[in-house]
Amino acid sequence: RHDGSISIDAEAVGLDDRPTSIEAELMEGGAFRGTAPVARGGARVFGKVTDIQPWSAESPHLFTLEVRLVRDGEILHRRRERIGFRTVRLDERGFFLNGTRVFLKGINRHDSWPATGRAITRERAYADAEMIRSLGFNAVRTAHYPPTHWFLEACDELGLYVLDELPGWHDAYDTGVGIPLVSEMVRRDVNHPSIVAWANGNEGGWNEDLIPSFYEHDLQQRPVILPDTIHD
Repeated sequence: RHDGSISIDAEAVGLDDRPTSIEAELMEGGAFRGTAPVARGGARVFGKVTDIQPWSAESPHLFTLEVRLVRDGEILHRRRERIGFRTVRLDERGFFLNGTRVFLKGINRHDSWPATGRAITRERAYADAEMIRSLGFNAVRTAHYPPTHWFLEACDELGLYVLDELPGWHDAYDTGVGIPLVSEMVRRDVNHPSIVAWANGNEGGWNEDLIPSFYEHDLQQRPVILPDTIHD
């Protein structure tokens, strides 16, 4: 959240019964360190960072968070993610970021290039994000599937609001097929501050039974929209 609140869900699988803990620490951009014991395959670490600079398209401040799996003082595994502090709300009055109403001016984008097809390089992904920003847009819809992670990293760094879309084309997934796809998308992309909403399908190809799966895997509880419809 843009007030510096931070919550970290960490999964730890394949461990024996010996005591193990999760440590989380901001390595760049602010001061925070928290720890929690691993229980039932995971741990949740809470905290609050003071004097942080919130993330927005105009000021895309990023922080480096390191999460470590520790036993008897030994680091068994570590992972770093770049994160941002911001609060998203969508209601009948509009879209709000960090308490301020924001008008989204966006464009659709595909992961494709004439010479390479769907094989997108990091340089191509960043060039696309830079071009979108240079045209005066502040938002992008990932039509019609989650993009390469390089593009999301570029949006984090350059400041673009992202509508991350469940892969598909018009027709909705059956619930049994859609639930694991939602899980894979949200779990992969959940830490990107640029993502401000999830799209449950493409242009009417949504299944309302999938909505709980988005919230199950998103600790931030970002809005879930049903494209091409008005939904209360």
